[in-house]
Amino acid sequence: MAEIVDAHFHLLAEDSQFHAKYDGGSYADAAGVDRAAVCVETGLVAGDRAAEVAWLDQQLSDHQLRHAIVGGVDLGSPESCVRDLEKQIEAASGRLRGVRITPESVPAGSSLPDMYSSETLASLARALNSHGLILEVWSPYAGLANLDALARSAPELPIVVEHMGGPVRGSRATPRQESLEAWWVRMLPLVDVGNIRVKISGLAMPFLTPRKELADSSDWRTLVEYWSAPTQRLFEAFGTDRCMVGSNFPMDDHLVTYDEMVAVLTSLAGMSGDPTAVLAGTAQQVYRLPSTH
Repeated sequence: MAEIVDAHFHLLAEDSQFHAKYDGGSYADAAGVDRAAVCVETGLVAGDRAAEVAWLDQQLSDHQLRHAIVGGVDLGSPESCVRDLEKQIEAASGRLRGVRITPESVPAGSSLPDMYSSETLASLARALNSHGLILEVWSPYAGLANLDALARSAPELPIVVEHMGGPVRGSRATPRQESLEAWWVRMLPLVDVGNIRVKISGLAMPFLTPRKELADSSDWRTLVEYWSAPTQRLFEAFGTDRCMVGSNFPMDDHLVTYDEMVAVLTSLAGMSGDPTAVLAGTAQQVYRLPSTH
C-alpha cells in the first residue's frame, strides 16, 4: 500500500449529519492508504473547542490511527485566543499541532486581511511559535491579501494555506480562467515566503468545483482533469516540499467516495515529480507524524 498522509479531514460529533457515515475506522480502513496517517481539522462545532479536541483524540486513538490534531480559535482578543490555545494543548494529549483561522474566526466588522497585522494574531503567532505549533488559514483567495506580511513577521512559524488558497469563482458569470488568474495574483506573493505551505485539498467543494462544469461528475478522473493545471502551477511555484494533500472528507463526499478521492490526490501528486513528498513527506514533517517505512 502507498503511504499517504491525509492532511485534512473532519470528524464531527454524534449530532452531526456526517457522523453516521464517517468515523475513525472509515479512514483507517481506506483502500490504498497505509494506516491513514492523518491530520484532523477541528473548529467546526460550536461550543467548547478543548472538549472537541479531547473527543477527537479519543476517537482516533481508538482506531489506532497515527494522527495529529489542528484546532481552531476565534480572534476576539489576544488574551482569549491564546487562552483557548492553551486549553486545547492540554486536552490533546500531545497531539495538537496547531490551530486554523477562517473568515468566521474574525470579529464582526473585520476581515482576515485586517487581522494579519493585528496584535491578536501577533500574540497568537508568538504563542504558537513558543509551543512549536503551526497556523493554518482557510479563506477564499481574497482573504489571503497581506498574509505574506504576517508570515514574514514570524519567519519561524509554519503557516499552511488550506484548500489551495481558495480558487473560488468570482461569480457564476465569471469565466473560470479569469477566476484562476485572480487567485494566482493572491498566491504569487506567498511563493517566496519559505515558511508557507499549501494543501491540495477541498477539490470537491461546491464553490470550488461546480458539478455542472465537470464533463462526467460520476467519474473521479474528471476531477483530476479539472484540477491538473492549477495543481501543477502550485507544484512548480512552491515545490513539492511545500505541498501536501488532504481529502476534506466528509465534506467532499457528494462527488466521490473516499477511495476515489485518494485516487484523485494520488494522480495529481504523480504530476509533481516527487509524489512521495506530496503524498506523505511534507505532511509528516509539518505535523511531526512518524513514517511506517
